[in-house]
Amino acid sequence: MNGVAWLSARQEELPRGEAWLTAAEREVLARFRVPKRRADWLLGRWVAKRALVLSGVAVSEEDVAILASPSGAPEAFVLGHPAVAALSLTHSHGVAVAALGPAGTRIGVDLEAIEERAPGFLGDWFTPVEQAFVAAAKEGERAVAATLVWSAKECVMKALREGLRIPPKAVEVAPERGSADGQWRPFRARGPGREAWSGWWRAEGGFVLGLVASPAAGTPEPIG
Repeated sequence: MNGVAWLSARQEELPRGEAWLTAAEREVLARFRVPKRRADWLLGRWVAKRALVLSGVAVSEEDVAILASPSGAPEAFVLGHPAVAALSLTHSHGVAVAALGPAGTRIGVDLEAIEERAPGFLGDWFTPVEQAFVAAAKEGERAVAATLVWSAKECVMKALREGLRIPPKAVEVAPERGSADGQWRPFRARGPGREAWSGWWRAEGGFVLGLVASPAAGTPEPIG
């Protein structure tokens, strides 16, 4: 596949039963005892499988297994072999998103509900530059600004397959400003260290969706 692409799904779209899961996935599912974690895990697996089928990487959902790597990041297998696509998953408040890129791409996707962030949160997790970005947002857009900064950070940490094992302040993001109009806008990021990243963000329907890929990619395309 060329470029990066994404697909979202809601909880009500999840098929009934477990026939679409592989035996290995059913073993993992059996370990979940908390209903919310179980529901989130299932929705993430479903949207990833659908994305791989709709993009032509797999023929059917039953042929795909989405399993955790040693780092905890999801990896896709088709008929027992590594899928010829890079995968990242995210979920929030009954919505899940799968992002795909060419094999070998470092890719990270993150979905966050738009909400106000307390000053203590910003001080703990945002760099001074990022705090100034949020403070300078127009009245009514600060929640979007804070949410997109956090989402962009999460994208980079996911692309590195480390998540919050990386101190969030080790990644500094510089997004293009915008409102919740559903348009993709770019962001730049640096870190950990001097590594540079290029990504995209969009806000719509109460959520911010961020996506980063290395090598850098054009505007994310919808799947299906």
